[in-house]
Amino acid sequence: MKRFILALATLLLCLTSQAQSNPKIDSLVSQLRALGDNPEILYIYDGWHEKHVSTGVMLSGERKPSTPTGDAKTDSLNAQVDSIMLDRARQENKVFQTLKEACKSLAEDATESYMWEYHRGGVDSIYYSIAMGNHGDGRDSLVVSTGERDVYYLNAPEVAYFHYTPYSHNDTESQWAPRGYGWFNYVYTPDSTRGENEYLNIQAYTQSLLGILKQKGVESYPIYLSHDSTYTMGDDSNTMPFSVETKDPVQPKSETRGTVYTIRSKELAEAVLSQIVRATWQYLDEHPHTTYHFRPESTFRHGALTSLFSSSKDTQVYEEFRVFIHRWMEDEYSILVLNTQGDLWIPCEWPILQSWKNGKMTFNKKQKRLSPEETPKRNFDRQHIQRNYTVKDENEYTDRNRRIVKVKAEYKVSTEK
Repeated sequence: MKRFILALATLLLCLTSQAQSNPKIDSLVSQLRALGDNPEILYIYDGWHEKHVSTGVMLSGERKPSTPTGDAKTDSLNAQVDSIMLDRARQENKVFQTLKEACKSLAEDATESYMWEYHRGGVDSIYYSIAMGNHGDGRDSLVVSTGERDVYYLNAPEVAYFHYTPYSHNDTESQWAPRGYGWFNYVYTPDSTRGENEYLNIQAYTQSLLGILKQKGVESYPIYLSHDSTYTMGDDSNTMPFSVETKDPVQPKSETRGTVYTIRSKELAEAVLSQIVRATWQYLDEHPHTTYHFRPESTFRHGALTSLFSSSKDTQVYEEFRVFIHRWMEDEYSILVLNTQGDLWIPCEWPILQSWKNGKMTFNKKQKRLSPEETPKRNFDRQHIQRNYTVKDENEYTDRNRRIVKVKAEYKVSTEK
């Protein structure tokens, strides 16, 4: 019993140290969840710790009831659709207003903030940027970058942005037409100087998960994915729900080996997910210099491959380890544990694959519930990360150690946050 209490105390201390943030942000997350929104919370360590909280919102045009057709069945169906769409529009508007109010509340604590709004002719544009706090070394480290209508802040412990812009067509007349899209992002960076970092000890981490993933009710099968530089994604890019591609250097051969775990019960799936999250926090507490991206999800998102945890090593042959989660309807929950050398391409047929080699598929005979034609609809969202591509530019900025960095000609960029 004492051992259990000590382990629990250690875990709580770990969670507290990792999850510190502004209480106004914690309140915002609670409000958004109460409205049915699901903000993403991401923790990163790559020499320093970061916490990201982000969500998007889309506003639609004015709602008008569908025109009666005279057919009772059609009119009843249209009324149901109108009611659903109206509820959705009201919910999005509440999310929009909640984000605006939260930003204005955060601005009360700002070191510096910028707020710009435009509301003419039914067109809404908003740019909010808020910097809070100082890293505590007695110097003002805030760096300000300005655009035509927006401002970005660097080197602040807390930064929040909310940008809402109209769609180019700005269709305010059509029924249910979207008007514009907004994106909120909050970043908490408690450290001002870079610390040590190391690649994940894959064997130790996976060992901590095996006891969880081998319990009764969890099915498993191996999966192998590979391609070489002679094979291009081409039209297959539309059927890759998740892909990471390295441009510089191009990977001569890419291999991914791993295991797909499938659960048929929501209760068991969420219990397994909760255990994986706790085990991950505990591993990170015991290995504080491990580089990682971690989304401590409490539930499975429907129809999207969500990267729960990842750690990567930027070498000539890129190495990375990822844990994904995925849900289809209410009776199939999947956890993918993958180890990759080179680029990672996950084809939409992954739920029934044994192997995928340069586009040639071998299907897993145990997975008889699906056909290849059924798998694309199980992967709604597609994410493509282009890693280390070359950009020509000239720029000057101050890094987190307050060194002036001059960038000229060519430099590498990665789009993954």
